[in-house]
Amino acid sequence: MSGSKIAFYISISLLITHVSLFAQASDQDSTDTGQYADSLISTESSDSSSKPLLKSLSNRIWGGLKLTWEADYSNILEPGYIAKRVDNFFKPHGEYVGWFPLFDVTSGTRIRAGLGLFYIRDLLSSSVRGIYADHAKYNVEFRTTWNRETIWEKDLQMHLNLLQRLDDDLWFYGIGANPGSDPRSHFRPGTEEIRGKYFQRKRMAMLLTGIRSSKRVEWYFLSQIIERNIHSSGDVSEFAQLRNVFDDINLPGVYGIHSQWYNEITYRFDTRLALWQTEAAYSLEGYTGYTQGISNDGSRLLRFGGDVSGVIPTINEDFVFLPRLVANSVVNLDQEDDIAFYNYPRHPTFRGVSTRYLVRNDEFNFIPSVEQRWHFHKRLSMSVFYDMLFVGDKSESISFDNSPWALGTSFILHGRNEEFGTMQFVYGSEGLRFRLSLGVPVEKNDRWRWK
Repeated sequence: MSGSKIAFYISISLLITHVSLFAQASDQDSTDTGQYADSLISTESSDSSSKPLLKSLSNRIWGGLKLTWEADYSNILEPGYIAKRVDNFFKPHGEYVGWFPLFDVTSGTRIRAGLGLFYIRDLLSSSVRGIYADHAKYNVEFRTTWNRETIWEKDLQMHLNLLQRLDDDLWFYGIGANPGSDPRSHFRPGTEEIRGKYFQRKRMAMLLTGIRSSKRVEWYFLSQIIERNIHSSGDVSEFAQLRNVFDDINLPGVYGIHSQWYNEITYRFDTRLALWQTEAAYSLEGYTGYTQGISNDGSRLLRFGGDVSGVIPTINEDFVFLPRLVANSVVNLDQEDDIAFYNYPRHPTFRGVSTRYLVRNDEFNFIPSVEQRWHFHKRLSMSVFYDMLFVGDKSESISFDNSPWALGTSFILHGRNEEFGTMQFVYGSEGLRFRLSLGVPVEKNDRWRWK
């Protein structure tokens, strides 16, 4: 790659942002983020009759640091001179334009860093963001959002997103609960490796529309086109490349350009009010989607799943117990070709591995988790959690053998309704893991922006 192209990517990667759809000016609190991933959380107000705002579509897709942090971070320090100086630093050109950093340190991968720019005014917001490790690992995104109340007094949002992403350190472990013995994995005979490293270039264009049909009910309508180009990692010195571990000729989805059109509808009912909810509450979510291959991609897939979570007070008002169960599935409607390895349901809510790892893949997966959280400050929480991951080729054949598990603790820095900093220590079946993130996508429950 020429020096000019590298310089171009570096300059683009320094432009990053994450814009919340309902960010408000000055020190007002804004919309929610799913701390529990994809959850409806209304804004907290001194007026108890004020209705909650629509779930932020940007949070639903990106997570991490957002414009609502810009509207909310000064409350961390309490209003005053210092908070005003912080506000002026991140918004040097008035309340409509600003910037903030992105930073990610995760064990097992390279450090990523970048900056963000945003612009928001009235009903329209726009942003460009990028995060960069080197020329073989970067992410550039542009997004714009429009929102309003309709004539029926229902909240409506429309979100357009364009993405280009390059990753040279993604890992595939095979298919099934016991990938080494499952013929769908296509391991090469005699290999001692349990995973293979691959490269992916991904481009995406997406339109997402959300509407609140009642106080606690939301609907989302998604349409997106994704193009992928996957092959073995370019690091020829590393034996554990995809082509050395797997029969990459017969493994569906490797090599060539694969384009797909995906449409989804999601329903959500949620009674939670804030990120540090201490009163009993719960949320329910269900979705179904259809994938149609484009051009030389003949895939036809039906997806469906759900997410159930709750908030249960325990010792006192600062301690809450958070149980959760996530289920995802895919059905192959094309009887001639097998499912491409990247089209199996992912497991982003499982915290035992990075989302760069496809550690267990099959037609069905279940991810149960339990978490005890302590809100020792309205902007800072600590939690202890335990996650498990089960997969199977049919819902009734979910295997409990060889199931990954993870036990860990997190320190979470958050605004009123969203987190923008996390430090996490995890130990489990896949080893030790550490993550420190600021403004980096959390991707906890993200069916669309899969790596």
